[in-house]
Amino acid sequence: MREMRAVAFANRLIDSGELDEGKHSRMFMHWIGDDRLMSQFGTATQFHPEWSLLCRLRDAGRQTTSAWLVENFESIGSRSTVDIGEMFL
Repeated sequence: MREMRAVAFANRLIDSGELDEGKHSRMFMHWIGDDRLMSQFGTATQFHPEWSLLCRLRDAGRQTTSAWLVENFESIGSRSTVDIGEMFL
């Protein structure tokens, strides 16, 4: 989270003109996640993962990533698809 805050801070400095955009590069950030699915699992799954759970997470991750790519592929390398300042500050 500290690194995400640092990225958000640097991007704000670039936006405000305090950092020269010619010398400093904006970082485009993306978030691929399924918060609805992850909220179904308790913390116990972190300490005692079962093979079936790992397979379910893998499959869900692939499905979520595929859907994200369909929606956001053109944004990669050109703009962020998540407001990291809002998410991590």
